[in-house]
Amino acid sequence: MPTTSLGITYPGSTSHARIWEHLQTLAQDVNTLLLGVNAPAMAMLRCSSGQMIPNNNFVSVNMQSEDLDTANGHSTSSSTSRYVVQTAGWYRLAGGVTFVGNGTGRRGTRWLKNGTNPVDGGDVLIAAAGTGAGGPPASSPLVLLQAGDYIELQVFQDSGSSLALVTSAANHTWMSVEWRRAP
Repeated sequence: MPTTSLGITYPGSTSHARIWEHLQTLAQDVNTLLLGVNAPAMAMLRCSSGQMIPNNNFVSVNMQSEDLDTANGHSTSSSTSRYVVQTAGWYRLAGGVTFVGNGTGRRGTRWLKNGTNPVDGGDVLIAAAGTGAGGPPASSPLVLLQAGDYIELQVFQDSGSSLALVTSAANHTWMSVEWRRAP
C-alpha cells in the first residue's frame, strides 16, 4: 500500500472488498501519529517533607513526590529539586509555596535554569500575610529550554529564622512543567 509523507498508509486500489482492513490500518497509523504529537512532556511534582528554608536566602525546593512525569525528567532519589528537560521546546512553568505560619518578613519564589540563571519574569516577592500558613504562587513564565537544561523552583523568606514548608495535601509546595511547542 502507498504511504503519505507522515507514514500513513492508504489503499492503492478501489477494491471495496477489504475496505475495513484499510480503515483499521489507517486508524492505527493515525493513532500512532497522534500519540507522538500529543504526548508532550508534563510533570507535577510536590515537596512531601517539611523542608526548612533558611532566613534571607533563595533555596531550591526538594520535590520528593511525583503526581505525573510523562518524560522521566525528574528523580525522586537524587537531585530532587530538578526537572531535567528531555525534549527541547517552549515550556510553561507553574508552582506554589506554603510556609508554616509566621507574620514577619517577606516570602518569595523564583525559577532557576541550570542552577545559576534566574528565569526572566520569574520572581515573586510578597509581604507575609499574617500568622497563618501561606506564601506566594510562583510566576508562570513561558521559557525556551534545550534537552539537558534543568529547572528548579526556589523559595525565599526573611522572617528572621528558618521556616518550614507545609506538606499537607491542601497546602503543599509544588511545581509543574509542561512542554508547549517545539523551538
